[in-house]
Amino acid sequence: MKNLLLLLVFLVTASTSHAIDYTWTGSTDSDWATSTNWNPEGIPGESDNVLIDLPISGNNQPVLTIPATINNFTMIEGELQIVGAGASLSI
Repeated sequence: MKNLLLLLVFLVTASTSHAIDYTWTGSTDSDWATSTNWNPEGIPGESDNVLIDLPISGNNQPVLTIPATINNFTMIEGELQIVGAGASLSI
């Protein structure tokens, strides 16, 4: 029983995700779901934090066309377009 409890604690701890701070770069295109548009490279998930700080003029601004859930959202400069019937951003 003690070994089972230790195994459960290990599995819960190992599966707990840690927040990543993602910054929008738009280096590839405007698609939110393109991993190379983010620093670090990846796509933000429900435990992650998002920062958009990119002048609108001459830069790829993010366009969200899918449902997405993130932990925290900060916009200093720029814009986020949420386009399409199923697109949404939950924070």
